[in-house]
Amino acid sequence: MSSFPVINILVGIVATVGDLHSLLTPLQEGPQEGLQSLCPGGGRLWGQEGDLVPLHQNSTIEANLQPLVPSLPSGPCILCLPECPSRWGGGYRGLLYLERVEKQRHESPQLVDQGAQPVQSCTVNFSDPEGYIDSSDDPPLPDGAFLHCTYTVTVYTGYGVELQVKSVNLSEGEQLSIRGVDDRGSLLVLANQTLLVEGQVIRSPTNMLSVFYRSTPEGSMGVFQLHYQIFRLSCSLPKRPHFGEVSVLDLLPGGTARFHCHMGYHLQGEPLLTCLNASLPVWSGREPSCRALCGGTVKNATVGRVLSPSPHHGPNATQDRSCSWSLEAPKDQRLHLHLERLALGPTDRLVLWSGLDAGSVVLFDSGRGGQIPFEGVISEGPAVRIQFITDQPNHNMGFNIRYEAFERGHCYEPYLQNGNFTTSDPLYSVGAVVQFTCDPGHSLEQGPPVIECISARDPYWNDTEPLCK
Repeated sequence: MSSFPVINILVGIVATVGDLHSLLTPLQEGPQEGLQSLCPGGGRLWGQEGDLVPLHQNSTIEANLQPLVPSLPSGPCILCLPECPSRWGGGYRGLLYLERVEKQRHESPQLVDQGAQPVQSCTVNFSDPEGYIDSSDDPPLPDGAFLHCTYTVTVYTGYGVELQVKSVNLSEGEQLSIRGVDDRGSLLVLANQTLLVEGQVIRSPTNMLSVFYRSTPEGSMGVFQLHYQIFRLSCSLPKRPHFGEVSVLDLLPGGTARFHCHMGYHLQGEPLLTCLNASLPVWSGREPSCRALCGGTVKNATVGRVLSPSPHHGPNATQDRSCSWSLEAPKDQRLHLHLERLALGPTDRLVLWSGLDAGSVVLFDSGRGGQIPFEGVISEGPAVRIQFITDQPNHNMGFNIRYEAFERGHCYEPYLQNGNFTTSDPLYSVGAVVQFTCDPGHSLEQGPPVIECISARDPYWNDTEPLCK
């Protein structure tokens, strides 16, 4: 017995056919005469080059046909197309589009079916740095034929393809798909006919882009015009870390991105990334993150912040935490701690000590109750210890403490959220006067607009800083 061509199902069903299993009939051993009798209900055999359409187990079935054909019968089989509309719920025109991709050495007899729809295929390749993909360049189709066209643009290594939709007017049933390839060689659908609008710009991630067009089964063709040009591939814009910033010098190969965190947060990862690989640019590493750490030591502390720790996530994360920070100002200086924010849970505790020893004076202990010193506390010496205990760290609860060092014989530098101030003495010596103003949309509350540094023996401000709300 002759062997049969191997076929590849390219496009899905476009007419109601019922269960495709009823169209697959096992091919019996024996002579080829009388094959028509194998089709149920008077159906006929149909294929691109003749009626005989064998399906083998190694045939490729597109994903949208898989629900209809969960498994093929063992051995070769015959695809029978229904002839009787009353049995199969309507005709079979355009049931399957078949393209033979390979022939075995011995072909089956060709039984030409004059009723089959011819498929016109075209492949157009572009390599110029700029050009147009225009449907009007395609030759007219014969009556009853339909068209498959693939336009492929390949440009220099290190460049991508930028496609702009100049015009598009397609009818229902036509397909226009813009495709690219990612850095692993996998196919990407960048856009299709349902999303394409005039003026839209689509960029490929590599140096290749393709456009696939398919007319309707009836052969009707719409119009489209696409303009393409090359652009130099670059690294993607790096993400700005939460509680941090990123400054980018250049996105092209050789460019750098530098990351830093807001005061009180610490960078987790590389502070500097470089755009590498001229052919397919990529950053030298992952973007870092900014986190508030659980504890730490600051030597020669001048100005900064201590923040309640960022929550940990993951299977190994623990909720019970005790964090301790040590701040040491330069010799003969003191530290002023300003409580910018304090929102503790019912079981949280925050303690501030003036010194690092176990017997140091307690400046504030939330566990003792009492009024919260939002105006701040001042250390007796150059060191301060902060301890925070919590069993449920999260972003909604916790504290922000701003600290600044100041010399003996001077007042500390004032601080005002949502506002600013001017001073008569930037060293804040005795007699210095500070005047406060609020940012637009805020007003001064809970404090005077002017304060003065007094007391030569142990200088301090004659009043607390106001609030801007």
